[in-house]
Amino acid sequence: GKGSPKITNSFSIGSYETTREELKVTGNENRVSYLLDGSWFSTDGYRAHSATDRNQVNTKISWDVNDDTKLKFSANSFHQTAQDPLGLTLAQFNYNPRMAGGSSSADGSSPTSITFNSWKKIDYNQAGLVLDKQVDDNNSIKIISYYGTRKVLQLQSFQASGVVDLDRAFGGLNLRFTHSSKIA
Repeated sequence: GKGSPKITNSFSIGSYETTREELKVTGNENRVSYLLDGSWFSTDGYRAHSATDRNQVNTKISWDVNDDTKLKFSANSFHQTAQDPLGLTLAQFNYNPRMAGGSSSADGSSPTSITFNSWKKIDYNQAGLVLDKQVDDNNSIKIISYYGTRKVLQLQSFQASGVVDLDRAFGGLNLRFTHSSKIA
């Protein structure tokens, strides 16, 4: 963020029990600038079996250690749970566009999205640190490190044991050296 500390909050409501709230804090104190942004979203959804909840937070902090060195930290977190209403045939859509999907009949009776409670959950977290160092007029070094986790859990609608369960951690380190010079 730039300038003096600032807090912003917004809230909105809508159809189908939809709510969204956001809180943002930004600012710059001495040689440190920061941004913290969190948002929360929830809805029952337009269609049957389409409720969703989503929460996310983003953080950035930048510190000008001196005129030649900057240290930046960032972190992101995202969590979502969503029911999956599945698709509709044209006949089902014409009969009732708000019904849950996965049925073979035109009236949408016994939809598999409800029978098997199809849904998906996502959890994602990542953090990183960057060091920028201007060595002299022609040379600079950048060190980048990051680490994160990602988990996806999904219950499919075609059988009781239809589950997707992905879980991984990732990370890395990058070192860059840059040399700049004028030609002629």
